[in-house]
Amino acid sequence: MPFRACYLQAVELSHELLSVPISAQTQTEMGSWILQGDTDVSDKAIWSPSWGSTFLANIGDTCARCPNKDLQGYPLSNEELAACSDASRYLLLAPEYVAPRRTMPMKESSDHASANIYATPKEAYDRALLFLNDDPQNNVSTSWRLIDREFAFNASQLRKDLVLDLDGRELVKDVNVWDGNVVVRFDVHDTEESASGAVALKVAPVLAHYHLQNVDTLLSVAANETVQVNFLAQLDKGQEKAGIRTPLFFSSNDIWA
Repeated sequence: MPFRACYLQAVELSHELLSVPISAQTQTEMGSWILQGDTDVSDKAIWSPSWGSTFLANIGDTCARCPNKDLQGYPLSNEELAACSDASRYLLLAPEYVAPRRTMPMKESSDHASANIYATPKEAYDRALLFLNDDPQNNVSTSWRLIDREFAFNASQLRKDLVLDLDGRELVKDVNVWDGNVVVRFDVHDTEESASGAVALKVAPVLAHYHLQNVDTLLSVAANETVQVNFLAQLDKGQEKAGIRTPLFFSSNDIWA
């Protein structure tokens, strides 16, 4: 199934229309971009479940670079383990998981045109980084570079199809601090004119088990610590009552399966 993209038109200034189109996917399946044209420009700066685009919090460890122990051989704390992920550096380490955002070529822009593309509000700017793909034919880490609020696109760049990605630094932890919503703004300046486009996105939620679902498999780890041995004994009793015959153990001393 192809995903829909939004096409944003800028405001009218000086009786002339400076087009600022930016798009984002609205379904998670990969497919072809479909631009809806001028009829699909309303309310794209407001996220809604009916069409809203999502992006991932890049908190995995794709390259297996995060250690379980420190240099002295001691296990890392939960805080130290959580601090190391693909998102803990200013590089795009897992580009295969990104859903690109695009701008349409602004071929009529003058040689004086420039633009800024950035995430808002401030809470989102600190938690979602924008990357630009300098080589769209090769989706590898080295093709992507970080852009910030001060990064200025020049006229030759604006005349091309810019491919960007919004990379989440963390999950939503406290909705009073950040609710996961991001509005990516595209501000263009050309001679004496300025115009803006915007598209709304939201960080994808984490789906967890809830107790109305049937349990098929139990996951745990074998360990020698007293607290874990007691936990496993209780787990065995519980899985027996539930009719689950064999819990699955990982060969690990990390109690967080």
